[in-house]
Amino acid sequence: MKKCRTSAAALYLIAASASAQETGISLGSWTLYPTVGLSVGYDDNVALSPNSEIDSYFYLISPALRLETASGASTFALEYGLEWGEFEATSRDDYLDHYLAGRWGYEPTARSQLQLDGRYERSHERRGEGLSESVPGLIDEDVTEYDLLSFGGRYGYGADGARGRLEVFAGWEDREYQNNRDLTAQGDVERFGYGGTFYWRIAAKTSLLAEASRTDFDYDSSNLDGDETRYGVGLRWEATGSSEGRAVIGRVEHDFDAPALEDYSGEYWELGASWRPLERTQVDLSTRRQTDEAFGASDLLVREEAAISWRHLWRPRFMTSVDLSFMDEDFRPGPRDDEIFAFGLSADYQWRPWLILGAGYRYFDRDSSIAQFNYKRNEFLLTLELSR
Repeated sequence: MKKCRTSAAALYLIAASASAQETGISLGSWTLYPTVGLSVGYDDNVALSPNSEIDSYFYLISPALRLETASGASTFALEYGLEWGEFEATSRDDYLDHYLAGRWGYEPTARSQLQLDGRYERSHERRGEGLSESVPGLIDEDVTEYDLLSFGGRYGYGADGARGRLEVFAGWEDREYQNNRDLTAQGDVERFGYGGTFYWRIAAKTSLLAEASRTDFDYDSSNLDGDETRYGVGLRWEATGSSEGRAVIGRVEHDFDAPALEDYSGEYWELGASWRPLERTQVDLSTRRQTDEAFGASDLLVREEAAISWRHLWRPRFMTSVDLSFMDEDFRPGPRDDEIFAFGLSADYQWRPWLILGAGYRYFDRDSSIAQFNYKRNEFLLTLELSR
């Protein structure tokens, strides 16, 4: 479901507007950026069911506050937001999500950059997604709520334009489900990951790269404990004003601690590219292959996905977006294989410097080798996005 916070389309619209607008509220050395999103929509399959679909109008409210400041070589940002959603036909799918995030950036020299992040969120999985699509009985309960706490850091050494540059990272994340505990406790997990990427410039705006990472998984009450290691090589480029992107291909190994579970080894890839054939047109292309957790009859899924979007600014205040995506999910072990197609249209109009009006339509179709996971879904949305 589309969030009400300022969309990428709206941000692109604002950035491309003919005249820049001063934003934010000055609070001494800090600047406060308040935003709020108001939406009304219609969903014809709220619980993603293959039959007995629940259709409902829904309402979303999503205010947020962001504080930013800079002092010498440091920058600080703190953000809090919430999203409240209510469905007319089914109170079981109502939710209230919160998040609090902070970031510190430190750049003592042109060659050295450090960034630390922390985030807490109380969020949810809609019925028919996440645990509820695989754990029997969970789809008949209220939406599944969870707490997510994460901390991470990234350090880069090497100035812009240098022949070589190194980036390393480490991060920790803990997810704990909060309701329906007899069914959801198996999803509680702690992850710790670390890795790095080395860039070697071969042209003014093009670099070769080599990356390696490892993630450890520790589940509280499931036998999915293990680790995943990735090694890859690729290319990063930036053609001034017209194209930029990053492409990586490599090997991934996912090993389980439990001898009874089958380990996985295979290739992975990632590609993300943006192309601007015209000053007011942007085309984004992405594709990737990755692994993810699975529950129920499967232990792991291998996901391949591709997406393309086209955004065009017709006038300084009006833009449209078209999005297409396709995903294939292979659940291992077991016979389940899903193909998911999504299509979207949206339009945003900046009626005032602080007010964006939006309208959108999204279509989803999941075709699974197991009939109980099939679904089709249409969603219509009208939004107001206010900012300062």
